[in-house]
Amino acid sequence: MVQNKQLQIIKVKLFASFKEIVGKSEVSFEIEKYATISDLKQLLLNNYPQLLSQKFQAIYAVNHKVSDDSTILSASDEVAVFPPVSGGI
Repeated sequence: MVQNKQLQIIKVKLFASFKEIVGKSEVSFEIEKYATISDLKQLLLNNYPQLLSQKFQAIYAVNHKVSDDSTILSASDEVAVFPPVSGGI
């Protein structure tokens, strides 16, 4: 018996160098229900391999909260991807 996958569309906002590399400030992907940030990372790298040049170290925020690889995504989430930030005085 073949089980139908439940899919959803997730929108991802890209910032700073990621926006420049991809050439867009927002991208959308069709993902499975219960996909995680880890799954999203793989989709981004598969679709935009030029991100590998940055070693793709990124900060992910879901609904304005920094999130880790195990965070489960839903279609209503606002997902943002930022490069690591450093600063000082």
